[in-house]
Amino acid sequence: MKIEETQIDDKEKELCLGINPLIGSDFKVVIHILKKGELINKKTGEVFNGDIKLEKQEYIKFFNLPEHRKLVAGLSGTAKSLLFFIAYSMESGRDWLKINRKRFMDENGIKSENTYRSALSELMQVNIVYVTANPKYHWINPRLFFTGSRITKYEDRLEIYKPKG
Repeated sequence: MKIEETQIDDKEKELCLGINPLIGSDFKVVIHILKKGELINKKTGEVFNGDIKLEKQEYIKFFNLPEHRKLVAGLSGTAKSLLFFIAYSMESGRDWLKINRKRFMDENGIKSENTYRSALSELMQVNIVYVTANPKYHWINPRLFFTGSRITKYEDRLEIYKPKG
């Protein structure tokens, strides 16, 4: 059966596809469960009304827009490697970092400083990263990716979604 051509929901498609072999028997998602009434935001004193499950392991959010996909597709291989290195190096809640150039070069088998500089320059040209007032540090573009909560980091920039129509 060609599942692409049928009008079935995702659960039915998953049954047709079988079990994901990349999960394995040792795969576990470790979570925290915040119980109803527990403090969720220490700054504001906000509490919530129901149980919330949160993953314990840090994760990176890449925001899913076609223009982001096209932007990344246009990068050189080294620039893509640097983008992923930066993303995996981010500390939660920060939109800046000090790129560990030596570690990046070692982990990616890069011998030339010029190759690193070229990849960094490429990321800067398309506004994925930008140099801070201290040239040892770089801003990341939180429109494309972020580790932690943009809601917490940019509380002064929140806008409530209103569906059209």
